Amino acid sequence: MHVIGLAGGIASGKSTVAAELAALGAVVLDADRAAHQAINRPDVKQTLVERWGEAILDGSGEILRQTIAERVFSPSLADNQELEFLENLLHPLVRRQFESELAPLSQRGVAAAVID
Repeated sequence: MHVIGLAGGIASGKSTVAAELAALGAVVLDADRAAHQAINRPDVKQTLVERWGEAILDGSGEILRQTIAERVFSPSLADNQELEFLENLLHPLVRRQFESELAPLSQRGVAAAVID
């Protein structure tokens, strides 16, 4: 099975390309969706609260993604370290999820999977 990774900036057409490949029979794995699922895991939430405090949660205890984005996508060096922390936390979880999804696809004879 071919595994195709789509990379690019915001609004660069990744989703359009993924949709075209899906129309041709590829299975598309959505990295944004996987990261959103990972960030809402109880263990991840706890780690984030330990790092950044309760201010990252809304009134019902859900992650405020915008608050985290403001913290990690700021141009300061400290915020770059915060982005690195978040990536080091989430990326291995997303990778493991994709690996667990790819294995059965390969066994079923799927020709291509796209990681968007």
